[in-house]
Formats: sequence, C-alpha cells, structure tokens
Amino acid sequence: MNKLNNTALRILFSSDNELFVVKKPLTPDEKAKYERYTAKEIEKELSSQINRNQSRAVRLATPPRSITPDFSGYENELSSAPQMPEPPKGYKNIFFPCLMDDALIPEDMRKLGIKVHRRIQKFFLDYSPEDDGLIFYDEHGLETDDYVDNGEAETDNLVITVNTPCFFITIEDYARLEAVKNRLSQAKTKKRQTRILNSLNDQDFAFYSFYEHQALLDKMISTILIHEFKHVKNNLLQQNRPYKKDYAAPNTTDLYLLEAEDERTAYLESLFFTINEYLKRENYADTSPFWADFSWLAQKLEKKSEKQIKSMLYPPEKIMNNGLKEWANKFYNTYTEQFKQNLLTAVLDNPLTPKDANHKEYKLEQRLLYTFKIYNPYTKKEEITGLADKITVPVPITAKIKRELIIPAQKERQEYYDTFKEAFQKHPLTKELIITAIALADKRYKKSINHQIAQKLEKNTSVAQTNLSPSLIQKLRRRFTRS
Repeated sequence: MNKLNNTALRILFSSDNELFVVKKPLTPDEKAKYERYTAKEIEKELSSQINRNQSRAVRLATPPRSITPDFSGYENELSSAPQMPEPPKGYKNIFFPCLMDDALIPEDMRKLGIKVHRRIQKFFLDYSPEDDGLIFYDEHGLETDDYVDNGEAETDNLVITVNTPCFFITIEDYARLEAVKNRLSQAKTKKRQTRILNSLNDQDFAFYSFYEHQALLDKMISTILIHEFKHVKNNLLQQNRPYKKDYAAPNTTDLYLLEAEDERTAYLESLFFTINEYLKRENYADTSPFWADFSWLAQKLEKKSEKQIKSMLYPPEKIMNNGLKEWANKFYNTYTEQFKQNLLTAVLDNPLTPKDANHKEYKLEQRLLYTFKIYNPYTKKEEITGLADKITVPVPITAKIKRELIIPAQKERQEYYDTFKEAFQKHPLTKELIITAIALADKRYKKSINHQIAQKLEKNTSVAQTNLSPSLIQKLRRRFTRS
C-alpha cells in the first residue's frame, strides 16, 4: 500500500475560527508520523480518536469533492448499433438506434472515463379516435408517458444512461405508415409534400408525425449527451473552488443562481454544439439539425443567405441571449423541484467558510461556466470563448421563488451553521487529527482523474486560478500557533 508523500493539506484557523486550507511541506516530525501510516491505519486512528461530534466537524470542515470510484474505463455503448428487439406476433418495429461516434465525445470526457450506457425500452402504440392522438403502453399494457424520458446522468459517478425506445405498432398501421413515407419520398417538391400531408386522415397523420419526431430525436442524441457532459464539466470546475485563495461561499441567492446557471449553460452547450456542426457542414439550406430542440433558431435561419446566416450565428452573443430567453420560456419552470433539492444540499456545504458579501464568487463561477467552444465560420476554427460578460438575460427570480426556495434554504443554512459552531466549540479538534483527516481525503482525491481534468478545464477558461499566497500562509500560520 502506498505511503503518504512529503506534502499534506494543513488546516489553519484564523482568530474567528474561519477555515482555510494550505498545501505546504510537512515538518520532519509530521513526515515521520505519516510514513508509518497506511490508509487503513489512518482510518482506524480516526475512528478511535475522534468522537461522533468531532468526526462530523472534520467532515464539515472539508471542502466537498467528488471522487470517481473507477476512472480508468471509458465506455460508449452508443458507438455501435444495438440488436433491434423482436416484435410480438402481429406487430412491427419503429426503432432508431441512437448512435454517437467516439469522435463526437469531447476528449476531456473520454480521459475522465465517462461511461455512456444504453437502456432499451419497449412501448406499444395505438391510435385513439376519442383522444385524436396516439396512446402509449408499456410492456405490461399500462398507459405511460415514460417514452419522453431521454435518460439520466449520474454526474458524480460519471455514468450517463441514454434511453433507446422501441415502439411496436400493428402490421396494419405499419403498412399505412410505409405507404405515407413512400408517397412523400416520391414527391419532387416541398409544395407537393405539403399537399400530401394535408390530405392524410387523422390516424395516418398522427403516426407519421410521431415517426418524424423520433427521427429528429435520433439525430439529436449527440446534443442530449453534450448537455450532460457540460454538467460534468461544471461540477469539476466548481468543486475545485473551495480550495482557492479567493474563495468565499456564495450567499443563498447566489447559490440558487448558480444552480440555474448550470442548467442554462448545459442548454447553451448543446445549442453551440449544434451550431458548430451546422456551420462546419456548410449546407446552409438544411436547418433540420435544429428542429428537435432549437426550432426557434431554425425558423430564423429559413430562406436566409449564407452571408446572413454567418452574421446571425457569429459572433455568438446575440444567439446566446436569444437562447437564454427561449430556455426561460420553455424550461425554467420544469426545474423548480430540482433547484429546490440542489439548493438545500448546497447551503450545507462548508458552513465555516466566510460568506461572499459582494457576489464576487458568483461572478467568478459564472465566468467558469460560460466558457464554450465556438466555431468561427470565417477562420473555420473553433475558439475557446468566454461569454459571461455578454449576458443580457439574467436568471429570473420571482417572489414565489424567493418565498418557497431561497428563504427556506437560508433559514436551514443558518440553523446548520449555528449547530456546527456549537458542536465545534464543545468538541475542539486537535491539529494532528485535522491534518490526518484532510490528508487522507486529499490523498484519495489527488489520485483521481477528477483533479487532473479539472486543472485542464480551468486552463481553458478566462478565469485565473491561484492557490494561497505565501504571505497569507505566513499570516495564518502565526495566528494558528498563537491559538
């Protein structure tokens, strides 16, 4: 088992008990002590020497960082077509394989060991004249709307699961659908195709519209994954912040704003990815890549010249703010419950850390998140571009959000801080126990690929990342030795 090396994270407290973290060489005594310990022995010592309240204090005094259990195995099950499910007797399949080539997955995500899994789901479709539309049933015959769920992402475990639905329709309905597709493929003009669609009865139109929608979603699977990859990047960048010299915990309102910014930037990441691929193809008349998620943009691009399209899409500031407006109108309200749960978790992190009174931390993290790869159609190169300074559409905070999310979270935060303060004063931690606990946690984290990738990601932003200055270290050390 590996021994601890010559450095560890030393915890220093200022006179008001605020927490700072400094990386520095160990003293000779500390070095000798650490060389005798293995990870298991350290854990054993902690459990024997730190009582319940002290253990809680050690945990709370450690800036939160995710540690990937297994970062060595990049997997992409979407790189090859799956076996199509066998339909029951009397049925045919509507099945799109949801493919994404390895080359489209960002290099950082592959090095990180992201795992993209596929989950095949089965549904039955039937037309209901009473409802004037399609009804979906699961394998057990129960009506469901689960088919609209694209999948799920376990950000900390770096696992993204993509749902690949298979729809079973009767042989008769399948034959009618194929007949419509054949008629449309033989039509030589869009005007003729429109006449054919207008002539369809409600049932045929419902099945064909659904088929076309699924075909578009299949083409857009890459944007769904790019959205989730952005969450992973955001998480890595933000979990490094508590160890920086200029870090101060955001106030509760700013924490809420950062939750919203995480989703807004994930939406923008998918938007810019789609724009980049569209511009690279240089087939400006084909706006179909936008229709699944960004129809508002496709409509703006229709019947525009190449020159007009390039000027609309680059520079990206105007498109970004239009995208933020669309996100607010279509998606903002769907995240309320998610934001509520995430905010309650966020306010409990780092209770001893000084609070940010002037929104500096929010602005800095916002700059980290609003960094994108933008394709320049004039130079035909991708550029790392920071867009935080170009935002004109802020996250909307209504009176209801303040009343139901922010104020309760702030109350919870204050109660948690008060409880921690009391516990810390009653059960003080020794210098040695804190050093041991933090060194063990940091030893695990520094070995993980999370730390390495986060460092690389930070270099691709316009935000300078620095550790504690030597003068501040000396100042804190003097305070600590006097305590």
